[in-house]
Amino acid sequence: MTTPLIQIRGLEKTFTTNESWLGQWRFRRGKFSKQKSHVHALNGVDLTIYQGETLCVVGETGCGKSTLARVIMGLAAPSAGEIDYLAERIDHLNDRQRMFFRRRMQMVFQNPYASLNPRMTVYQTLSEPISFHNPLFTQSQVDEKIEELLESVGISASSSNRYPHEFSGGQRQRQRISLARALSVEPDFIVADEPLSALDVSVQAQVLNLMMDKQEERNLSYLFITHDLAVVEHFATRVAVMYLGRICELSSRETLFGSPKHPYTQALLSAIPRLDSNTAEPIRLIGEVPTPTEKPVGCVFQARCPYANQRCYESSPAMVLQTDGSSVACHAIEEGRLWK
Repeated sequence: MTTPLIQIRGLEKTFTTNESWLGQWRFRRGKFSKQKSHVHALNGVDLTIYQGETLCVVGETGCGKSTLARVIMGLAAPSAGEIDYLAERIDHLNDRQRMFFRRRMQMVFQNPYASLNPRMTVYQTLSEPISFHNPLFTQSQVDEKIEELLESVGISASSSNRYPHEFSGGQRQRQRISLARALSVEPDFIVADEPLSALDVSVQAQVLNLMMDKQEERNLSYLFITHDLAVVEHFATRVAVMYLGRICELSSRETLFGSPKHPYTQALLSAIPRLDSNTAEPIRLIGEVPTPTEKPVGCVFQARCPYANQRCYESSPAMVLQTDGSSVACHAIEEGRLWK
C-alpha cells in the first residue's frame, strides 16, 4: 500500500424520520410520550483508502453504502467520527472551507439522468467547473480542456453543444459525460455510487474499462459502491463488506473471493451463479434484516447468523486483523468457533 489518502474513524450518521405529528407519539409504561424516530445509517465505520487503489464497498440495499459516500463527500454531515484527507481533517469544514477539497474529491452518481442538468449543454456542464477552479484560464484554454476531456471518454468534441438527452447510446453516453465532469478538475479521488447499476451488461464493461484506463493514466483512487460482485471481482483492489451500517469484513480482492471469513460474506459469495456443477448450494440466511430505527446492540448480524451465541447478542465485535491480512469483525472467528 502507498500513502493513505482518506482515513475514516468512528463514522456515524443518524437521520430523523419525517413522521406525522400523530405518528411521533409512543405508548410506553402506561402513558403516551412524544418521541421522534431515528434511522442509524452508519454505526462506527473505520476505513483507510490509499492512493491509486480501488476500494469497493458491497452489501445489501439499505446497509449504508450511499450514506457513507455522501458523508465522505460532504453532502451530508456526520453525526460523529472524523474524516481526514491526506492527514488533514475535513468532516467539520463548511462549504467555503471545503472548496479546495472539492477539487481533489469528485463523485459519479448512480443515475446520470438526475445528476446532469437537462437545460445545460455538455459544453456548459464541463466549462462551469473548469472555469470556476481555473479562473486564469482563457476561453481558448477552456475549449481545449473540454475537447481533451470529451475525447478521453470516447465522445466526439463536435458533440459538445448537445444536451444530454440528445446523445445516442442512452445512459452509456450520459455516464461518460458524468465521468468527464468528475475528471474536469483533475481530482485525486472519485467516489462512484453504483455508476453501472442502470446500464446494460455490455455497456457496463465499456464504462468500467474506461474508469480503469483513467485510473492508470492519472493514478486515481476510487471508492466504488456496488452490489454487483462480478464487477468487484474484476475491478477491486480491496473490498469492504457492509451490513447494517458497519464494516464486517475488509480484505484484498483475492483473499475475499478465495477465502471469505465472515458468515455474511460467505452467504453473499455463495449466491453468485457459477457454471461449475460442483459448486456448493447457496447459503440461505434465516430471518429478516433488523430495522435501522433501533441502534443495534451486539453484533449487527446476530439475528441471521447460525453461529451466534450469547456474547454476540451482548457486545459488538471489533475488527481483528487475520494472518492473511484481512480484518474481520466476528466473535465466532475470534473464539475459534470455525465452520466448514
